[in-house]
Amino acid sequence: MPEPSPIPRFEPSASTWTEVRRLATVELDAALARLRLDSADELGLVVHETRKSIKRLRALLRLVERPLRRAYHELDGELRGVAQNLASSREAGAALEALNALAERAVEERRHAYDRARLALSLHGPRPTVVRGLLVDARTRLGKVRERILAWPELASGFELLERGYRRSYRRCRRTLRRALGRGRLEDFHELRKAIKAHQHQLNYLSALDTAEFDARRATTAALSQMLGDHHDLGLLAHQLEEFGFDELAREAETRAAAWERDIVEEATVYLMPRSRVVSDELARVWPGR
Repeated sequence: MPEPSPIPRFEPSASTWTEVRRLATVELDAALARLRLDSADELGLVVHETRKSIKRLRALLRLVERPLRRAYHELDGELRGVAQNLASSREAGAALEALNALAERAVEERRHAYDRARLALSLHGPRPTVVRGLLVDARTRLGKVRERILAWPELASGFELLERGYRRSYRRCRRTLRRALGRGRLEDFHELRKAIKAHQHQLNYLSALDTAEFDARRATTAALSQMLGDHHDLGLLAHQLEEFGFDELAREAETRAAAWERDIVEEATVYLMPRSRVVSDELARVWPGR
């Protein structure tokens, strides 16, 4: 399978609305090209990269949620449905990766238990024929999404097109952090993860704004996304280990996840301290023509 293509980015000197449509098309074209591959050995990687493309595209569309109105909700619902159909396959692979990382830290006496757990989890994922069928369905549905995006009407351009969506996405990060701090449930941290990841994708799309301030923001969101991803995978792993009766290994996964939670809360609390208006004003100051 070819290397993942570089993430496209806004060219701020161009029409903002033209750039939104171009970036959406680039993401879909990359996903559709990937979905034409049918090597059984690469199905897991195709699923993973396709879901990443969908997440980036949904983050891009969030920037123009308000001007798109109903079209946004229809497209986002379709993209979410495709990603959810592929989720079980990806979660099986993520749990195995988390198990392998945890096994590297295990004492020698525990290695046999990890080997048995690895075998149980590897047999738990969906069959390749099922995954292949889901990928065929994804290709069809994403092709239709592409046609709808190309048919979008022209919208007024400029920074104002993105400003409200950017601010709303950052505000969502702050809101999900408060919820995670208040309740501390796995699903609350998962919502925080999704919000931070979308914010990270938006910052990456805006990476042509090459300033020290935004470089720091991108670095912090990348680190937070990685920690939240590891935390989420450990939570999935603990649940699956419990289902298969590996209770002691499940507790080890939960202990490791708790350690990640402490780091996540510390990092996210500092990063998300500024209010959303302050953050969007920062972006406005460096946007060309403002």
